[in-house]
Amino acid sequence: MDKNRVKIDYDPEHDILYMEFFPEGKVVDTTPLADDVYADVGEDNRILGIEVWNASKNMIEPIALNLSKTIEKRRLAAAKL
Repeated sequence: MDKNRVKIDYDPEHDILYMEFFPEGKVVDTTPLADDVYADVGEDNRILGIEVWNASKNMIEPIALNLSKTIEKRRLAAAKL
């Protein structure tokens, strides 16, 4: 995997989204960042990945809502032209 890319996996059965930043690193600790959000920390204290539980509620729905609002604003602006 390209070192500059983030790998994103989603497990629909458990509704968990995982973003992996440094696949070559060894996880030595997992620490909570917020409700349902956890960071995997490596030996050098950098964040290797982030896991989001209840991803539909915590990430997917807010992104979809924001996207739909943006589309509606642009549609209304275009209709005024």
